[in-house]
Amino acid sequence: MIIFFIIIFLNARPVSAQYATLAEAKSLYSDVILAEDARTRPVNNQSSPIQVFISASILSLFDVDEVKQSISINLLVRLIWSDEIRQWVPGQYGGLTEVDVTMGDMWIPRVLTANSIAKRDTFGTEFARLSVDFQGRALHIPGGIVHTSCFLDMTRFPFDNQTCNVKLVSGFSLNAVEFAPLSGNIDRIAYIENSEWDLTSTSMVIGSVDGSSLAIFEIHIQRKPSYYILNILVPVNLISALAPLMFLTPVDSGERVSFSTTMLLSLSVYTSEVSRQLPTNSETVPVIVAYLACLLFHSVLAIVVNLLVLVHHHSRSKDSDSNSGAHHQHRREPFANQEETGNSNNKNFVSFSGGQFGDFHHDFGKMLGDQSIGSKSNNSDSRVIKSSDSKPARLWRAILANLCMDCSRKLNYGESDFRGPAVDGKQGEAQMVFHASIWHQFLIWSSKFVSVIDLVLFLVFSISWALILILFMVLINEGND
Repeated sequence: MIIFFIIIFLNARPVSAQYATLAEAKSLYSDVILAEDARTRPVNNQSSPIQVFISASILSLFDVDEVKQSISINLLVRLIWSDEIRQWVPGQYGGLTEVDVTMGDMWIPRVLTANSIAKRDTFGTEFARLSVDFQGRALHIPGGIVHTSCFLDMTRFPFDNQTCNVKLVSGFSLNAVEFAPLSGNIDRIAYIENSEWDLTSTSMVIGSVDGSSLAIFEIHIQRKPSYYILNILVPVNLISALAPLMFLTPVDSGERVSFSTTMLLSLSVYTSEVSRQLPTNSETVPVIVAYLACLLFHSVLAIVVNLLVLVHHHSRSKDSDSNSGAHHQHRREPFANQEETGNSNNKNFVSFSGGQFGDFHHDFGKMLGDQSIGSKSNNSDSRVIKSSDSKPARLWRAILANLCMDCSRKLNYGESDFRGPAVDGKQGEAQMVFHASIWHQFLIWSSKFVSVIDLVLFLVFSISWALILILFMVLINEGND
């Protein structure tokens, strides 16, 4: 136990610490650092170049300007070289192995930004770190926000990927300074994520330009498209999808022209918003610009066709007013002949009176070669189509005849009402043309509100809008591949 306390007492005795004094630090600075001229390259053989190892660390992606075709990066550059004339023995200076040097007291390699859009001497070296160790290993870390030009290919905007670079050139000739890569990539440990761009990869290439060593740092970035999808593409597609709906608006409402004009103005606003963010050049045309141009043309064409339909409607209205007497002779009230045609509770069949078929009914029946078409029933006021044969060929002809008669009745007589469902009460013989399909029932229902030509135009412009959207998606995906 006594021996244990003796050991503790001996270990607790103060030991003189080994540290460098102020006088030793001053001596080191004056004897080694300031002993040589800072303008002289620190090599014994002045005919050989100094090999400077270079690397970079990216701290943040400050800005990407599509209009000015430039990029701003917060960058730190690391330069390491061997100083052959500033070396010492640590024991002679209190064990000092490294010392920080004030800028201007020793030689450093000058680095300029070759593709800068501002001043070429980008890095402020007044407060950059500069140090040297006892073996002559010098370290210099300048940094700052670098503004460089960058060609941005906006073809696939806003789903684009860009490649930009920072070109650092030596301020000395190749005979004096030669760059060598310290790392093959840019260090991203301290990188702060950007809200608009993703930094996907980096690389570094060493070369030369105009007799000086050159280091090229490449960065590959990818745009985050969420903002543009929600604020541009979705509203534009929703607004443009309304263009075909103007043909479903009643002609007599007087709202067709104002509706289509408002929609066109809305598309123009979004088009101008996209144009502000794109470069003003004709080298590459973004797919989204062509897409918006197609949507604008689609809307303008819909307005022109709509005006033609309105002109046709008003001219027909004037003609119908002048011939109102003849017009009413051909009209039939809805369900007027239901009692004559049998039970009307079955909605799977449709019948038409002779007045609804029009004068071309008999000629069309003869064209199809069906003797049952155009035959008279026992009731002299009603002309019916009989289909006692259920063969597909005859049924198809009956369907075709029925559709043509529907269109003819609407075009010739201007009627908007269709005969209600009816089934002949007689045994074994149906008074109806065909078993109505869902599609035909939809046509019958829609014709109560819009004309046939409006319905056809609605379908045509809806399909063309869908084709434009599909083409846009295909072109975007091809560029991505």
